[in-house]
Amino acid sequence: MTTSNLDITRYTIQEITGNLEHNSAIWAGCRNKDIQKTISQFLFKAIHGAYCVGEYWLNIPDYEHHAKCATCHGEIESIEHILLECPNNSQKTIWKLAKDIWPANFGAWPRIKLGTILGCGNLHLNKQTPGGQNQNERENNNNNEANDKTKGAARLLRILISESAYLIWIIRCDSTINEKTYTTDN
Repeated sequence: MTTSNLDITRYTIQEITGNLEHNSAIWAGCRNKDIQKTISQFLFKAIHGAYCVGEYWLNIPDYEHHAKCATCHGEIESIEHILLECPNNSQKTIWKLAKDIWPANFGAWPRIKLGTILGCGNLHLNKQTPGGQNQNERENNNNNEANDKTKGAARLLRILISESAYLIWIIRCDSTINEKTYTTDN
């Protein structure tokens, strides 16, 4: 499980940033200073497959019913199903709100996949400088300002993705364990 999650994360990060990260960089990304400690632990455990969801329950007599999603009752549950696929939880609303917050001048909102979430601590943006200037002018005039804006936008991206994923997880756990119902009005 861990190896496949690392591979999923590595190749998704490469699609977004162009960098093919090593395992050590992915693990370090889980501890990125922009990500809250509880969320870092969530990401670490999710990469390891440490949560008791889905197939975990299939080998425990009288608990097999826990393997299916408690919200949609359709599929064997997985972290990916909870965070991205379940049609009956709040994840679509949360991802839409995160996308709406993202400033379009820093590029398109990335396609959120499991690897995007697990590797969100490794996400960065390429510097965007205005056209029409030669390279030296751009570097001299805008380097610090563009660098600061790019770093800030990358930080926002890491925060939006990590907080959104963790909120979806928390709502799912509260719904499943405490049988709470959430609506868009809550």
